Amino acid sequence: MNTKAFSSEELRFRAVWSTCRIPPRLAGASFETYKPTCPEQERALEQCRAFAAHGLDNIGMGKGLFLKGPVGTGKSHLSVSILRAIIQNHSDRFGTPASETVSRLTGLCWLLLLCNFGGGPVGIAA
Repeated sequence: MNTKAFSSEELRFRAVWSTCRIPPRLAGASFETYKPTCPEQERALEQCRAFAAHGLDNIGMGKGLFLKGPVGTGKSHLSVSILRAIIQNHSDRFGTPASETVSRLTGLCWLLLLCNFGGGPVGIAA
């Protein structure tokens, strides 16, 4: 891979993204690649976009997002899309070199994605 073709922001994103352990089938998941097939999925997409837009603030306030629905409705895709958007929108908060880590510890935030807890109707709970 020729890294000169990428901006420093893209390189930082790629470095952080490579540590997220996203399954290969979801590695390209984003809001742009999600294709809702019903109104409920459209609403879930918009709520996930809204959550991601304020992702670090939401997480900092202890807010989370719970996606539920049957297999194949896009819960994992949306979860990875949220993670992708947060990392892309806040690349300056991730992948900090070790020499700067101590001085920025209070500004760092951790995010945990858990998928596949069970089925139920398609929906979203915030």
